[in-house]
Amino acid sequence: ILEQYSRELKPNGARYASTRVPGSGDVQLSVFQEVHYSAASEGLIVINLNMDKLIRKAGRGENEQVYILCGDDIIYSTDDAMPGKPASAIKGFDQCKEGEIRIDEDLCIAKSGAGIDGLKLVTCSSNTMFRQKMILIRAVLVSVIAGMMVLMVVVCVRVSERIFRPIRLILTEIENNGLSL
Repeated sequence: ILEQYSRELKPNGARYASTRVPGSGDVQLSVFQEVHYSAASEGLIVINLNMDKLIRKAGRGENEQVYILCGDDIIYSTDDAMPGKPASAIKGFDQCKEGEIRIDEDLCIAKSGAGIDGLKLVTCSSNTMFRQKMILIRAVLVSVIAGMMVLMVVVCVRVSERIFRPIRLILTEIENNGLSL
C-alpha cells in the first residue's frame, strides 16, 4: 500500500489507493494524508476502508453498480473489471452532470462530489428492477382497492338489510291483518 502511495503524483493532499484485503478478497480504499508540523512532512496517516463491506451494509441492490472516482479514474467499483479505467467507461456517465440524477429508459445514474479532495461517487441502477417493483405495487394496489370495494358492497347490503328488516316485518303484518295504507 505504501508503494502505491509513493507512486501517486499528487503533492499536498489526500492520496488514494484501492487494494484487496488479505484473506477476505474484499476491496479496501486506503486514504493517505501527510502530517505537517513545519515545512517538512512529519508523518503519514493511513485509513483503510473496507469498501465491499461498507457497500453491503448500505444495502446496494443486485442491479446497482457503485463507483468511486478520483479525478477521472475509477479507484473503486462493485464491478471488479472497472477499477483503473477512466470514468468514461461507465455507461451513461458523460450524459449525467455532477450533482444530478439522470433517468433514461433503461438506466438511472447519479453523480455527486463526495466533497473529499476530488473524490466522486457514481451509482448506476437498472430501471428493470424499478419497473418490476412498480408493477408489483400497482397489482397490490388494484387488489386492495377491489377488495375494499367488495367489502363496502357487503357492508352496505348488510346495513340496509338491518335497517329495512323491521320495516318489512311491519308491512308484512299490515298485509296479513288486512289493513291498507
